[in-house]
Amino acid sequence: MNDKIMPGDNLDNIAGRLTACGAILHVIHAGMGSSGDLSEALYGACDLLESICRDFQADIDAAGDYQRAELKREV
Repeated sequence: MNDKIMPGDNLDNIAGRLTACGAILHVIHAGMGSSGDLSEALYGACDLLESICRDFQADIDAAGDYQRAELKREV
């Protein structure tokens, strides 16, 4: 897969929307109570989204280091 770079504002916007989606799922889960398979499935979706957000934010945070390393290779 080829590496791709996009404007940081776009990445921050996506990260913010992912975080907001996770917050909405948590509110829905809290309102459901803790019984039933649907509640467990929603909890799993919340957990998955949180891990995606963490990984995505780590990629955003590391983008500067990646860009500097690429510039050094080009020199």
